[in-house]
Amino acid sequence: MLLRFNESLKDAININVSGTLRLTEIALRMKHLEVFSYMSTAFSQSYQLDLEEKHYPTNLDIRMLIKNVQSMDENDISELENDL
Repeated sequence: MLLRFNESLKDAININVSGTLRLTEIALRMKHLEVFSYMSTAFSQSYQLDLEEKHYPTNLDIRMLIKNVQSMDENDISELENDL
């Protein structure tokens, strides 16, 4: 697997956020699923010195993030990407 940090914002959201959300939604429909384990990239909790196998909560509304990025035009996305 190739780790890249130069995807467009829309592609990165689609791959990392929407993809994870879709997998979670599938897992929630599985009646006999006992464990759903997901390992994110090393930089999602970069402010922490030690990471544990536990849930790290967020204040973000993931569906709103996806909706907002999908509704942005290319000029706004370019400006935002340049600011990152």
